[in-house]
Amino acid sequence: MNNQSIPFTKTEFSIIELLSKNSSTTFSKDEIYDYLWGYDKDGDSNIITEHIRRIRKKFRDVTDRELINTVWGQGYKWIG
Repeated sequence: MNNQSIPFTKTEFSIIELLSKNSSTTFSKDEIYDYLWGYDKDGDSNIITEHIRRIRKKFRDVTDRELINTVWGQGYKWIG
């Protein structure tokens, strides 16, 4: 990544932090949503898919490495 600065939002950074600090764990969209906004928050966990898409795009702008893996039927996992 050549020490390039990537402008992540607070939410994007929180997702990266959760995944990277727990790289042996696969997190479902619901688990990530609950981590970010809590169990009582009304909303749709599908927004996590959009956040992951944006994070991946920002990483792709600076590296060819895939850092977040989709574990089909389970969720997302840090592989960076």
